[in-house]
Order: sequence, then C-alpha cells, then structure tokens
Amino acid sequence: MFSRIEARNFRSLRYITQDMGPFQALVGPNASGKTTYFDVINFLHDVVTNDVSYALKIRDIVTIHDMFWNGEGEEFELAVECLVPEAVANFKSSVSGLSLLNDHRNYQ
Repeated sequence: MFSRIEARNFRSLRYITQDMGPFQALVGPNASGKTTYFDVINFLHDVVTNDVSYALKIRDIVTIHDMFWNGEGEEFELAVECLVPEAVANFKSSVSGLSLLNDHRNYQ
C-alpha cells in the first residue's frame, strides 16, 4: 500500500504531497486535479510495466510539455512511498549481504 504520493509540475498539479491511509477520500471542485492525482499512480504504473513512450502515447500527449504544469518548465517529478512488509524489511540476502533496515521505500 502506498503511504505517500507526491507530484511536482505534473499536468495540473503544481505541487502536492499527500500521506495515504487504508481509506482515502478525494474531494474537490471540477477541474481541481482529482483525476490528475490518480493519474500519478497510473502513469508510474505504465512507465514501470511498459515504458515512457507507451505512457505518453496512451494519454495522447503530443509534446512532452503537455505533461508539465501549465505547459511550462523542463521537468516534472513523481514519487510514491510504500510500506515494506516486516518479513521483507527483515530479509537478509545471503548472496549480497543486503539488509533492509527501514520499513518504508521511496520511488522517484
């Protein structure tokens, strides 16, 4: 489960950071960014499972600047944070000696 979602300069979202719980309600007036907020998760999913070109194509993005807040800038940032299950957090790899000490991971 995601514990935090962040977006900067992504479509209609100038900047948002939202802690998440097991139940989340998203309320706001029309054209306030609710759908774009959900698209943060969907866009990241499409990038990870396919690639950036695919993620842009299915959104009918003509130019990369269509993804930037107000069509301006040179970049946008997306991040999700998730809770790592205790069994995984305590895992020690015998191959690499890796030990996950924290119970949260952040992907940007």
